[in-house]
Order: sequence, then C-alpha cells, then structure tokens
Amino acid sequence: METDICERKHGGAETSQEAFEKVQPQIKIIHQEIIGLMEHLTNGLTSKEYAGIVGKGLNQISGRFSELSKMGMIVKTDIRREGCAAWKVAK
Repeated sequence: METDICERKHGGAETSQEAFEKVQPQIKIIHQEIIGLMEHLTNGLTSKEYAGIVGKGLNQISGRFSELSKMGMIVKTDIRREGCAAWKVAK
C-alpha cells in the first residue's frame, strides 16, 4: 500500500501525511499481525481492541483496518463492542 487511504478523511493535513510516511515501512508487518490475530479469534477483533493490545492509540490503528478492508482481506461482522465494529478475516 503506497497511498494513504485516510487522506480524504484528514484532508491532507501535514501532520497526518508525516505520520503515514513514518509508518509506511511497517504497514505490511502490521497488516500481517492484525490478520494473524484475527485468524485465532472466533468473535472478531475491533480496531480499539487491537490498539490496546499493541499499546497504540486508536488513531494510529484505524487506518490499517481501513486498508485491509479496502483490499478485501477483512470484513465487518455484525458484532459491536464498545461502539466499535468487530472484523474478521475474509474467506
């Protein structure tokens, strides 16, 4: 993934662009970690839960879920926890 999927949401803010550039080299690894964890869960995983597991803010994680969704790798479930949708690996 070379483009910031959330660019439209943050309006091209300089700080957001810098944050995306900083995380760019790690995005594939983060995607693999999210997918790997989801594969072992029966109730899905929310972006908020993953953020808590890895000790990062939700704003640092939600874009990764959006990227995986756009690539067709994960899908939303009907489950919601703490106001967040749970996601699962797409079959």
